[in-house]
Amino acid sequence: MNEMIKTLSFVGVAALALVVGVWTHRPPADEDESRSFVGEPLFKDFKDPRDAKTLEIIEYDEDTAEIQNFKVAQVKGVWVIPSHEDYPADASQQLGEAAASVIEAKTVNIESDDPETHETYGVVDPDPKKLTAGATGVGKLVTMENKAGKKLAQLIIGKQADKAKPDLRYVRKPNQNRVYVASIKTDKLSTRFEDWIEKDLLKLNAWDIEQVAIADYSVDELRRAIEPRYNMLLGFDKKDSKWNMMEFDVFREGQYEPEKLADNEELNAQKLNELKTALDDLKIIDVRKKPAGLGANLRAGEELSNNPEVKASLEQRGFFLAKVDDGGLGIYSNEGEIRCGTMEGVEYVLRFGRITQAGGTEKDEAPTETEDDSEASAGAGSDDKGTGANRFIMVTARFNEELIAKPELQPLPGESPAAGEKPADAKADEAEKTSSIESSLADAEGLLAQAGAKSAGKDSAKPAADAKPKTGPPAKPAGDKAQTADNAKAGEQTPADDAKAADKKASDEKPAAKPKIDPEAERIKKENERKQKEYDDKVKKGEEKVKELSDRFADWYYVISDKTYQKIHLSRDDIIKQKAAAETKNSEEEGSATDSALPE
Repeated sequence: MNEMIKTLSFVGVAALALVVGVWTHRPPADEDESRSFVGEPLFKDFKDPRDAKTLEIIEYDEDTAEIQNFKVAQVKGVWVIPSHEDYPADASQQLGEAAASVIEAKTVNIESDDPETHETYGVVDPDPKKLTAGATGVGKLVTMENKAGKKLAQLIIGKQADKAKPDLRYVRKPNQNRVYVASIKTDKLSTRFEDWIEKDLLKLNAWDIEQVAIADYSVDELRRAIEPRYNMLLGFDKKDSKWNMMEFDVFREGQYEPEKLADNEELNAQKLNELKTALDDLKIIDVRKKPAGLGANLRAGEELSNNPEVKASLEQRGFFLAKVDDGGLGIYSNEGEIRCGTMEGVEYVLRFGRITQAGGTEKDEAPTETEDDSEASAGAGSDDKGTGANRFIMVTARFNEELIAKPELQPLPGESPAAGEKPADAKADEAEKTSSIESSLADAEGLLAQAGAKSAGKDSAKPAADAKPKTGPPAKPAGDKAQTADNAKAGEQTPADDAKAADKKASDEKPAAKPKIDPEAERIKKENERKQKEYDDKVKKGEEKVKELSDRFADWYYVISDKTYQKIHLSRDDIIKQKAAAETKNSEEEGSATDSALPE
């Protein structure tokens, strides 16, 4: 019995030792919990990226000690950017991709529960109420909400956990001390405005550009007067890939005077080709809302001109209200304007305003006269960041049918006018059209008149009355002589004779022959119809594009890179260059040879 008790005692002690051993060698609670989290999504209830209707990203810039707040949201079914005055978020799929990156975020392990390590891992909350001057280790706070405003996900993203693996980040949920290492893609979680919009400002192709009109002037802000320099209309011939001077007027002694290129001068094709490319590549860096009341054509009412805050807002960006010839108010820009016409019939008008400082975020403050270049937000994220090189610009679009090549219709056999000749009403329509350069001159005259300066300018062409081809009744065919004689004797015939004659005539009549179809005339007719339809389709498409562009441009000032502006805003010396000496000599020799070859 004693032996049995001893045996049981030894077994009990051994079991107890085993339990104690197992307990004392149990992994730490945090390590065990960490293992259970590996590979788990950070937000288990957030599964469908389409549920996200709002994304807000808050970042802290340690260099400037400023909070940057970016927000994109769906408002009344349209994606907009509230942090930029509800500018349309053209790149709406970016939000879906950003939401997907948060949904796919998974934990790798728990790094720390010590709040003292938050700065080390870069997950300090970018809350302006909690941050102190010189704060470091501040993370990026990402918040996503559904339509009802419920938070789907909220996360502070910190430093990279592994330099070789950019998708491994230290992260923390707000109001929690725990720091995770998580796998999360952050490239779509951008606060760069241009990542969320259609950056291509004009949406044109450089090859489609056919005309460029330049109204080179500046505004003397102290005297409230325009300082004209020149107006120029340039055309590009695609067939020869050559630029041609169509009009050139220089402002001298209070009026514009026609100017011609000297024998030793020529157009600088390289600079003009760079201008075309720059227009094609023109990118939006930032936007500002125009004052209420400015329409798509930049005409303003009297109530707008009498509003000092609106005028200050415009002038702060380099744009000025002035009267034009018809008595209305137009907008003039600090550094002139350029008009670009394409083969689609679209004519863009670009007005260049004040330069802005790059970097930072514009404060929502009432404009004052001392806020000259404080609009600094323009360059955040731009290629010119840090250079202070961005500029305000206004853009409008209008339709110019004359830019679309007219169809060359062939006349049917025996018809006139001759092939290629335009009908009278088309000629009348052409008379009503004024060139882009003439419009610029008329505008310049309006501002000069307001400043009290003398300006001759050019008279715009008066609309011509619609000319319609005259038509008259068809000429009566000459009667048959025999029939005329019979008619003369008609009074001598009896009713019986008339009846016999009628019966004989009826029996002699035969069915009229069908007119023959001329195959060549039919071919020409169908070809003309095809050409006309093709032309009409181009006109319709051009009108639709202008409407689309006008709706897009109507409410906004844009900010562009000043580097690009310098390629577009060309001076006279940029456009016109001296011919090479050898080329000038050859030209003179050719002229002399031609003169000597003329008969005396």
